[in-house]
Amino acid sequence: MLLLLLLSLGAAAGGSALRRRGEGLRALPPLPAALQDLDVSDNNITSLPPDALLAAPDLRELNLSLNPLQELSLSSRRLARLWAARCRLRLAPRLAAPALRYLSLADNELEELEDGALQLPALHTLILKRNRISYISDKAFAGTPALRVLRLEENQLSEAPAALQLLPSLEDLSLAHNRIWSLGPGALSAGGGAGGAGGAGAALVRLDLGGNPLSRLHPAALDHLPRLVSLVQMTATTDSNSE
Repeated sequence: MLLLLLLSLGAAAGGSALRRRGEGLRALPPLPAALQDLDVSDNNITSLPPDALLAAPDLRELNLSLNPLQELSLSSRRLARLWAARCRLRLAPRLAAPALRYLSLADNELEELEDGALQLPALHTLILKRNRISYISDKAFAGTPALRVLRLEENQLSEAPAALQLLPSLEDLSLAHNRIWSLGPGALSAGGGAGGAGGAGAALVRLDLGGNPLSRLHPAALDHLPRLVSLVQMTATTDSNSE
């Protein structure tokens, strides 16, 4: 009771941080206007209205992880970091958050990413590990042109997504522990797809392909990766007959 009283007093005083983890909440608590950091993880929140953050226009960080949301739609002008891991999400969240730089959707139930799934022009880091993703459309990342870190490990992908060619600034890519068995010519290269010379490989520094059943690797599959310094991959047979 004392803890709850102190939290309430802090909110009433217009504190910049509010922690309400594991309290069985079914909705967001009242948000002070000066709030910048909100943690309501591990509660029982099942839905949020799109304007749920309207009362806290300066909010920078939001942790919604471990809430049974299933779907998420939010608007926030200044939000920079959002955690929504283990929320049972089945669809990519609909976010109007032009300043968002970090988004974790780990350990959800996402199966696919459609065209323009995320419209987040400032996004730097996207965590999608441990979902069920088997399909990523060619334009799924059209709304995230600034992306530098993409974590797709432990999904169900059978090939390197062509959508990577829309990420000219991508530096750190993990496709580990998927179902990728083959890499064709230029699959991850700057000149290998729709993105032309400005594709994914132009900036790629780290690539993790470990834990995939790679059995066929084209000799030119990893060509034109000028900045690559770290590569993790399983042993694969090089297809010397491929052109």
